[in-house]
Amino acid sequence: MADQSVVSVVAVEVSDGKETEFLALTGQMQALVRNKGYGTNQLLRDGSHPRRYYDIRIWRSADAAAKAEGDSDITGLRRDLAKHLSSTPLVDVAWAV
Repeated sequence: MADQSVVSVVAVEVSDGKETEFLALTGQMQALVRNKGYGTNQLLRDGSHPRRYYDIRIWRSADAAAKAEGDSDITGLRRDLAKHLSSTPLVDVAWAV
């Protein structure tokens, strides 16, 4: 099963006035995840709440997700992102079908 894609979804609420920084850091995260070959990282805005987003990560495999969790570049970006939001995991990891 290690070669199947896995998905994680996190609901994030951006702090008031911090959306520009949040979007810039999210763009860096998307590029990093893609360039390192871990998978893709997409962001969807909640239409009913202007500062709520859904961070959708589609990992290439369970191994790729584990490597991303231990990647110091990703950890640093997540730390920077955490300064601008509160988050709630909705789907920890689900096997893509």
